[in-house]
Amino acid sequence: MKHTIFILLCFCSLGGTSICEIDEAAIDVRLEIRTKETILKKGTPPNIEVYLMNKGDKLVNLVQPGDGSESGWRTPMVKWSTRIVELKSVPQERYADSQTHLVSFPLWFGAGARCGNVDGLKRDQVISILPRQEVNLKLFWNWRAPELRGMEGKYGVKFFYENKPDIVWKGAGNNDPDALEIVRTKTAAVQLESNELIFEVVE
Repeated sequence: MKHTIFILLCFCSLGGTSICEIDEAAIDVRLEIRTKETILKKGTPPNIEVYLMNKGDKLVNLVQPGDGSESGWRTPMVKWSTRIVELKSVPQERYADSQTHLVSFPLWFGAGARCGNVDGLKRDQVISILPRQEVNLKLFWNWRAPELRGMEGKYGVKFFYENKPDIVWKGAGNNDPDALEIVRTKTAAVQLESNELIFEVVE
């Protein structure tokens, strides 16, 4: 599991609106994915929960994902990554190029053929994580789980999260201007990579 040290411009109190002085103390934020079932029948999507964990001793302000996060149109940007660990009855050389996670920071994804709408930012999407607290990320319905190939075998899954406070928001979305200002001035710029879960797909 990877995590990064960041400088944070924070709230002075939970839910407060005043800006603290820049604190250069180390802030330890981690990303973790969890599941109760790692053996799946073909065609069954994995059920995964994603958590932001504050392992440091300073309050951290971050943002819940929303529609548009998967396309890089708003912050945070998020992405699933799946690699092949082993395929049944398939020679390894046929999937050798798919055995590593290829996602790297900074995360940015093309618009593709997606709808022009994004999830409008609301105040309750800005989350304040106290020291030693964890928060469950709310994943938008159409990218709640990674895709696993329809072949028997084992697959490794990771989740990536990048909060970029100064991102230029795209798409049609009714953003709360006060919430947008909080994101830009009081949330931490982070780049996080989760632990890896190994799933086995069976008949």
